[in-house]
Amino acid sequence: MSTSSRPKPAQGKPSALPVCSRALLRPRLGFGLALLLGLGIRLGVAAIGVEVADVQRMHEVAEAVLAGQNPYLRPDFYIYPPPWMFVEAGSLLLSRWMGVPFSLLIKSWPTLADLGIAALVRTLLMRRGLGSARATAWALAYLLNPVSITITAAHGQFDALPSLLSLLALAWLTPPAGPRHWRSALALGAAIALKPFPVLLVPWYASTAGPGIRRLQYLLLAGLPVAVSLVPFLGPGRDAMLQSILGYSGVYDLGYGAVLRAAWLVKTGSYWLPGTVGQDLVQMTKLAFGASYLLLFLLFARRPGTLEQRAVSTYLLFLTVFTGLSAQYLSWLLPFAVLARDRWIFPYSLGATAALIGFYLVFWPAILLGRWNHFDGIQRQFGALYLGGTTLAWLAAAIWLYGMVISLTRAVTQAGSGPGMPALALVYHSRGAVVLGLAILGAGPAVPLIIAMVRALVQ
Repeated sequence: MSTSSRPKPAQGKPSALPVCSRALLRPRLGFGLALLLGLGIRLGVAAIGVEVADVQRMHEVAEAVLAGQNPYLRPDFYIYPPPWMFVEAGSLLLSRWMGVPFSLLIKSWPTLADLGIAALVRTLLMRRGLGSARATAWALAYLLNPVSITITAAHGQFDALPSLLSLLALAWLTPPAGPRHWRSALALGAAIALKPFPVLLVPWYASTAGPGIRRLQYLLLAGLPVAVSLVPFLGPGRDAMLQSILGYSGVYDLGYGAVLRAAWLVKTGSYWLPGTVGQDLVQMTKLAFGASYLLLFLLFARRPGTLEQRAVSTYLLFLTVFTGLSAQYLSWLLPFAVLARDRWIFPYSLGATAALIGFYLVFWPAILLGRWNHFDGIQRQFGALYLGGTTLAWLAAAIWLYGMVISLTRAVTQAGSGPGMPALALVYHSRGAVVLGLAILGAGPAVPLIIAMVRALVQ
């Protein structure tokens, strides 16, 4: 072959990247690898965990269901709506069939929900015009958040499942989805049927669904999954079921009630507040939260602000005012905060992580340390860490809430109060009045107890 007939290299064109290199540059594959990382972290934490606390109770409930027993008939045994008990029972059957530890299998469902939340957040942000890299970064703010990892993979709570359904309901509702509002209502109802806390979002979602008849339809549809899930238990054990689900008020593990509890632990060594102070605080702040939540809704229901902002403000109000807070409640606002791209999620997550570490080391070190745990019983030596962590978490939530209320009030003032609530319109021109009103309703009833506890602590 002559030199003139040999193929010559192309001029002026860069050499193509190898196929594998080009694949790695694809945003979807990059996010897929991030999902695998999040999955690996959670499975790793779950794998070193032990069956203790809530996971141990889930195992006991699963055994009771498989034995044909009604778990609601056993006092203080099962406090969730019915669907989750069947997930527990199915997980136990799978565990026996696959030879996989029950604790690992039961944690796999909220783990998958965490991955779904991250993927949905990224999709929604990109639909709103955010670039792939920034949308992925915000999704990772949830996926790699130590609070979500700890609650799902270490503690084993399943709050990520109703949070995913709540986020899906929001996606079908905003922007106005026309006939798809029924999907949103059913998704939110399914979330409530798993755990009741998304009921706090129902007024906000329904008010966004459309005209009056559309709102009524939304409310009815949202109640349908809950009603269907309760039907099999409306027989002789009905009262026990309702008492288990509706009668649970929580324990003051976190929130400002826990700040007092931790301070009392450091001072006296007792891990309960004296007398009935703790229980009284829980009952009082339950009513206080209800009143302040009503005010928040009346002020901002039809005013500027996205649904995710309203969800975050609602959960922040709950964390700030109510004292019957369990560890998993700290994770509720995370999906909505990353969707809102609120940078306050970062200091909040630091404070919440510190609170979780302190709480677990004192009361449930096996949750945090898993197979590496060598502690037994209550660890009072970590009381100062518990005090510092719960204080940071509560302050972060309170300051964040204050900033959100000020921001929402400023937006209303700029947009004009408009028609609809003339009796409340005047407060829109005084941000201080809004904050003061929420503070009085939220903390007022508990002030005497708080003062009494502070006096006892300083004596």
